[in-house]
Amino acid sequence: MDKKQAPWSRREMIERLERQDEFDVTVIGAGATGLGVALDAASRGMSVLIVDGQDWASGHASRSGKHIGSDIRRLVCPAGWARVREELYERRLLLQNAPSLVRAQNYVIPCRSKVGMALRASSLALYSLFSSGGRGTRPVSMQGRVGALGMLPGIERKGLAGAVTFTDAVCDDAGLALSLLKGAVEYGAVALNNMRMIDAEADGRRVTSVVLQDAETGRKRKVRTRTVFNCAGVWADDVRRMVDVTCGNLVKIVRRSYIVVDKTFMPTGNALYLPRGCGGRGPLTIVPWQGRLLIGATAIDQGQAPIDPQPTEDEIRLLMASANRLLSRKIRREDVRARFAGLQAEVGVRGLDAGRGFAVVTEFNNMFTVVGGSMTLYRAKAETAIDAAIARHMLPKYGCMTRSMRLDGSSQMAMEELQKKLLAGEAPSTDALMQLNAFVARHFDETGARSADDILWRRLRLGEIDAARAEMLKLVVTEQLEVLKNQQ
Repeated sequence: MDKKQAPWSRREMIERLERQDEFDVTVIGAGATGLGVALDAASRGMSVLIVDGQDWASGHASRSGKHIGSDIRRLVCPAGWARVREELYERRLLLQNAPSLVRAQNYVIPCRSKVGMALRASSLALYSLFSSGGRGTRPVSMQGRVGALGMLPGIERKGLAGAVTFTDAVCDDAGLALSLLKGAVEYGAVALNNMRMIDAEADGRRVTSVVLQDAETGRKRKVRTRTVFNCAGVWADDVRRMVDVTCGNLVKIVRRSYIVVDKTFMPTGNALYLPRGCGGRGPLTIVPWQGRLLIGATAIDQGQAPIDPQPTEDEIRLLMASANRLLSRKIRREDVRARFAGLQAEVGVRGLDAGRGFAVVTEFNNMFTVVGGSMTLYRAKAETAIDAAIARHMLPKYGCMTRSMRLDGSSQMAMEELQKKLLAGEAPSTDALMQLNAFVARHFDETGARSADDILWRRLRLGEIDAARAEMLKLVVTEQLEVLKNQQ
C-alpha cells in the first residue's frame, strides 16, 4: 500500500473513528510493539485503529536501557543461540532502516586476567558470527591494559589486565516509537493517545467490539473490529480480563531501574559492559547517552504495574556502588542527574515463548496477545502477530513490508539541538524558551502531546537526563499547553 495520509491530527482521527463502520485491526497499547503492529497491518492495506490510555510510548518504550541487540550471556547455552541470531538480524534491520534513531555502539568489557580476556573473546567471536552485520558494526577485538585504559578513561586501573570489545547498538526509544506512529498514520491508521479501552463485547465465539473512553472529554465510544491485538505490555492481562474475568496471568512484570550522571566520570564514546556487574545479579552497563552516562540496570520482579514506576533509593545506591567498583572517580548521590524505571512485560508461562523470548497468544478466536520480548524484536513481534491472524483467516493474506521500510527520524537533529540549548547555562536563554514554545505547539498538533511529561520526557528526553532542568521548565511547558488547549 502506498503512503497517502496527511499528518496526525486528533480532530481528524476522531472524525475518522466515528465514520469507520468496522476496523480490520484494533491495537490496544501504543508502545513499540503496538505501534509496530499498527504499522505492519496498515502497510499491508488493512484498516487499523490503535489506541492508548496514556501517551505514546509512556511505558517501557520510553523507559528502556536504549539497547538494541542481544544478550551475550545467552551464548553460554546453545538453546539460546536461535534467539541471539534473530535479535542480531533485527538489529541489522534497525541500523539499516532507522539510521537517525539507531546507531552502532562499541562496548568494552574490562578483564582482570589474560585468560579471562581470551575466554571472553572466544565467546564473543560467536556473537560476531551470528551477527548479520550492519552500519557501523566492527568485529570483536582484544585490547591490552594500555588500550583498555585509552578506551575507558576514568576506569579504575588497579587489577586491570585488558579488555574485549564488541559492537551492538543503541536507540532513542521514544523517538523510534514516534517514528512508527508517523509511519502507521501515513499508511492510513487511525491513532489516538489518551483513549482508553474500558470494556469489550463478545458474541460467544469472538470479540466483536471494544468500548473506548476519551480521557480528554470523557466520551465513550463502541468500536466494531474483526481482530484485537493486545499489546498493552504489563497491562495485557487487564485487557484480557475485560473479555473473560477468569483469565489467568500471562505476564510477569519486571522493573528495571537506571540512573544518569555526567559524562565526566567516563569521558568516552565507548560503553562499558560487565556481565555480572550489577550487584552480582545481572549485567552492568554504562552507556554514553545524550551527553550523559546512562547506568543500569537493576531487575526486580514486581506484582503491580503503577503508571509511573520509580527506582527505590536502595536501587539507586546499588547502581552507584556497582559503577563505583569500576570507576576511579566515585559517584555520590548528589551526582545523579536523573533516575527512571521501566516496567517490562516478560512471558510468565514457562515454555510459551518457544525460545524466542516473546509469545503471541490467540484467545477468543480473534484476540492476539503479544507478550514478552525486547525492544529489538518489536518488528518481528508485529510480523508474527499479524501472520498469526492471517493463518486463522481473520485477515486478508498480504505480505509483510516492514523488513525494508525506512523509518523517518528527520526531526531528531532539531530535537537534540534544542535539548542542548535548554541544558546550557544556569537557566535557558530567551531564544531557547521561544524555540521550546514552538516545539510544544508543533507536538501538541502533530503528535498529541498534552502534558509537560509528554514534552519533557518523551519528546525532548530532558526528564531522563537532567531532572532538575526538566522541573525548572515544567511550569513553562504546562502554561503553553493550557493556552493551546484553550485555543482548540
